[in-house]
Amino acid sequence: MNRPEVICHMVSTIEGKIAGQSFAEEGLRPYLEFYVQTKQKFETQATVYGASTAKEIFVGKDMEAFARPSQITDDPDYICGQHAPYFVVAIDPLGEIP
Repeated sequence: MNRPEVICHMVSTIEGKIAGQSFAEEGLRPYLEFYVQTKQKFETQATVYGASTAKEIFVGKDMEAFARPSQITDDPDYICGQHAPYFVVAIDPLGEIP
């Protein structure tokens, strides 16, 4: 069985923040670009985000999106086909992401 190779490649501010307005600071741009270039060299098939980071990236500040009803199904977690070119995995233990 082929096992996945996991690479933990993260960037954080000196305060330990991994997302948010801290990354909008002008002086950080070269470091963030270096981070992205390094990430691309890994040629990964997936990226994993925690719930807070996923909400910030994919929903932004529009927290009202979470107040609107979403379709609830009895289906298990959605997993796309094996031939998808890239995966984004959101770890959401509290089920906050619709």
